[in-house]
Amino acid sequence: MGQLSNSDQHRKHVEEALHVSEHDLRLVIDSFPGFVWTDTAAGEIEFVNRPYLNYLGKTLEEVKDWAERPLKRGLGRGATSTSRQFSPLKPAPKATAKS
Repeated sequence: MGQLSNSDQHRKHVEEALHVSEHDLRLVIDSFPGFVWTDTAAGEIEFVNRPYLNYLGKTLEEVKDWAERPLKRGLGRGATSTSRQFSPLKPAPKATAKS
């Protein structure tokens, strides 16, 4: 008694690897010298990177509840926002080379 089965050990190992991977990705995104955020198809904020939260002076929860989101209306002069929705059934459009 007290020992994990092979499948339980495997699941635990996979969960630990996923946690490390998520942590590593967050470090990369939070060290990116720009503002990064994701939102759902319904337009709800899902994630905002640390530099953007610091710039706004808000927590993720505050940004999610913030009525006047700069994320929605753009940051002003010089900032751009691109939003595309991709379907797993429809490939993303290919970029064309400009000459």
